Amino acid sequence: MAEKFEWALPLGTILEGGSYPYEVVEYLGQGGFGITYKVKARVYINNIGLDAFFAIKEYFPTGCWRGEGVPTVLYSKGLEADMKSGLADFITEGERLQKICKLNTNIVNVNEVFRANDTAYYVMEYLDGGDLRRLVKESGSGVSEAKMMSIMRPVAEAVQCLHDNYMLHLDIKPENIVMRRSPEGRPDEPVLIDFGISVHFDSKGNPTTKNPSTGVSAGYSPKEQYAGVKTFDPRLDIYALSATCFYMLTGKDPVDALNITKDFVAEELPDDLSELTARAIARGMSIDKGDRQRSVRKFVQDFEAQHSLPVGAVIRGQLNYYMVNEVVAEDQDYIHYTAAPWNGDPNADGHDSRRTSSVYYDVWEWWMPSFTRRGNDVNTGGRQLPQEWWLPLKKAGLTQPGTFAESEGGAVFAELVQQNGTLYCIVRQGWKPKKPGGALWKCVKRPLLITLLSLLGGAALGTGGYYIYKWLSKPTPKVETVSDDSSDSDDSSSHADVLQKTVENKEFSINGSKFTYSGYVDENGMPSGYGKCRFADGATYIGMFLNGKMNGTGRYEFSNGDSFEGTFKDDMIINGEWTPVDEDIYFKGDFKDELPHNGAWYKKADDSIDHTVINGIDQ
Repeated sequence: MAEKFEWALPLGTILEGGSYPYEVVEYLGQGGFGITYKVKARVYINNIGLDAFFAIKEYFPTGCWRGEGVPTVLYSKGLEADMKSGLADFITEGERLQKICKLNTNIVNVNEVFRANDTAYYVMEYLDGGDLRRLVKESGSGVSEAKMMSIMRPVAEAVQCLHDNYMLHLDIKPENIVMRRSPEGRPDEPVLIDFGISVHFDSKGNPTTKNPSTGVSAGYSPKEQYAGVKTFDPRLDIYALSATCFYMLTGKDPVDALNITKDFVAEELPDDLSELTARAIARGMSIDKGDRQRSVRKFVQDFEAQHSLPVGAVIRGQLNYYMVNEVVAEDQDYIHYTAAPWNGDPNADGHDSRRTSSVYYDVWEWWMPSFTRRGNDVNTGGRQLPQEWWLPLKKAGLTQPGTFAESEGGAVFAELVQQNGTLYCIVRQGWKPKKPGGALWKCVKRPLLITLLSLLGGAALGTGGYYIYKWLSKPTPKVETVSDDSSDSDDSSSHADVLQKTVENKEFSINGSKFTYSGYVDENGMPSGYGKCRFADGATYIGMFLNGKMNGTGRYEFSNGDSFEGTFKDDMIINGEWTPVDEDIYFKGDFKDELPHNGAWYKKADDSIDHTVINGIDQ
């Protein structure tokens, strides 16, 4: 941005932070309470110097100025009291965000807070993926319902994290949701930014911020916010979340809350929008706050029957992990995604995972409107998994979950996976058959056929749709089972062949821990990949292994009835949800030395927050 904001620091100014000297290289924005800069710092990794970019927010409220060539912030005597209290709030806000951002990846990262120039600064990650307004404009006139939900669901979860910590954002809008461009082919993630007018509250609902802002954004702030924020009320942010959903679907800003009519939202939303989504947004933007959802959790639940997996979700296949890159469509009996293959769980802390190729896969998830989802888990309401879902796969021998087909070169091009309580059919994009399709009898004569292709919207078997088959190549699916007395010898150097080996009820003793294991093993016969085991004390684990240890995502049932579901590293609990069997609360967050470290305890009865834990201390 070439424009220089009034009273901004000159380009080239050096700010001495606690971690690095930061050089101002660009102006990003200016509001009533501060100026935001793009800065550069020299970072050394293994003695190699690299330029890293950050965003720095400077506390610089309206009414302040600078002298000629002097970086010090100046203000009149009449502003002194407001300046000092506002500066204290700004520093507290930055330090609080530095803690909260560790609880949710969709909240902008704050690296440090420091004082300089008679004011204060906090350093954030620099996001260059563009905001939602740019995303919607590039799409034309609004995005699809599936695309909107894949972005706004993680944002809503970030807002719920703020509310769990008694904080209101108060300025949710398209400009304040920016996409994070992730390295190594990860999909862009939505990130909530700009906490300039956010307010923190105590457990009684009273503001702890000394001078709560009365700032509003036309079209995105509810009418009661215009009168000032006096107590903790999640419905203020729920209105803004709903208005942002409205904008994404229509490409138009909502009417200002002071002028909006009762029927405006329902009349303006697209005609092909699902009834549940339309109702949830209209309720969230109700003129009367008493008609709105009372929590963000309830707001998300109102969309629940239409929920797809969020962008960034991971499906665990036989030889690959698949990270959802885009939600393509939802229909009456499936949800269609695209996904990229990884050699390990890209969301697992400390795991050296990477994309295995530049190709993408189409993923179809068994889903019906009557289903509901909590987290990534699907509740089918007792409906049994279909015996011949994606019938064409049966021709390739993919008759049950856990089977797959690969080409002669070892690349997986089709899998049938059971996970999250449902089924996923995964097919590599861009595969071309050697010959065109032709009659069915010709294809049966071929060494093998696989397929699937696409389900066309509005038509599915039994509910008004039909399958179009896409012929794939000759591969034979192979899953080699090794008996528990096998020597596990295999001369093949193929990565695929190694990981295809499985064992059944094989006994292991690793670092003094004895267990019986069934699942995948590596070339040394050690548990690696997906498997399940029972320990000598009766505890059980189902999930991912690496080098004989629990590494990745999984579920652990303790012998006393407690359970943990989440991420493990070298047999240690890292992040997830721990549910004690004999208590009425459960913990969700980060663990250190297998004890709750950063996160919150929730009540089992209604999933409301009981209390938080920060750096291992109950708050």
